[in-house]
Amino acid sequence: TTSLINTAFPQRLTAKVAPEEYTETINKVNRELRRNVNFTWKAFIAGCLCCCCSCGLTMIPPLLLNTKAKKQIKKVLDWENSRVYNKIGLNWVLRKSLCEQSPMLEYVIVLERIYQEQILWID
Repeated sequence: TTSLINTAFPQRLTAKVAPEEYTETINKVNRELRRNVNFTWKAFIAGCLCCCCSCGLTMIPPLLLNTKAKKQIKKVLDWENSRVYNKIGLNWVLRKSLCEQSPMLEYVIVLERIYQEQILWID
């Protein structure tokens, strides 16, 4: 599907994170997307077909599945952050963003830099 993340290693991350770690993280996120998105679309289409008969109640399962998918992806990102990225001053975040050519929102995964404060101890 088009909702998978490209696993190509960005050159801007050279010397910041190992390509293997980056690829492993993206593969974990893609696995969650594959697991959740395909079923959510099937439930959405079934909900649209039955929507007029059920007064819109058949649209609830796709919304719940979408929320579950977001939680699962955040869980993967939190695990990867604690395992690798936070230790090297980076942090994965799932954010809402405006689509480029439409007024709709989409979720994007962003790798941020964490600015760690220097703590100086005076003897």
